[in-house]
Amino acid sequence: MYWHLPDQVKRPKLSKRQPSIPTDDAISTLFGWPNERFPGWELARLFLEVKAMSECRLNDLCQVRSGQLNGATLTITADQDKTPRERAIPLPADIADRLHAIKGLVYLWERYVEDARVYRKGRRNEREFRPSLMYNGMKWVFKEYQKAHPEARIKSQDLRKRAITLTALATQKECEMIGQAYSI
Repeated sequence: MYWHLPDQVKRPKLSKRQPSIPTDDAISTLFGWPNERFPGWELARLFLEVKAMSECRLNDLCQVRSGQLNGATLTITADQDKTPRERAIPLPADIADRLHAIKGLVYLWERYVEDARVYRKGRRNEREFRPSLMYNGMKWVFKEYQKAHPEARIKSQDLRKRAITLTALATQKECEMIGQAYSI
């Protein structure tokens, strides 16, 4: 049986949904956790920090090559980003220095293969780095974190959402202050 619908069906008005992002407390818990679970694993800690400030998707960040870190700027190329455009990400000097210290010859995160033998012991530890290896390893890190902290659940995508939301809020406030400064 077919229902007869009017020619024009009006779209219902929905209330605007506020973005939900991890709280400062949840972020603090996330960044403290690697030191407890994986003491000394600088690469994992650094990856989380870069992920939180770069607004990158997990896969995009795992593909970064060492040459894309130039001084204190990390460049995501158009072929690595889901939105096909190049992005330059300014990094704080201390994070850039730490990245330069751990970067590999070809890929930024190459050291993951060596570190996985220490921090992710298993029978199938790889000998050669691939971005997909880093991607799956960091997904595993997020799953481990979620199991350990169900009260402060954070997924990889939540760091990106938080960075985008905080950037938008800061930009809006800056625009409002500029508008107030020039209002008569």
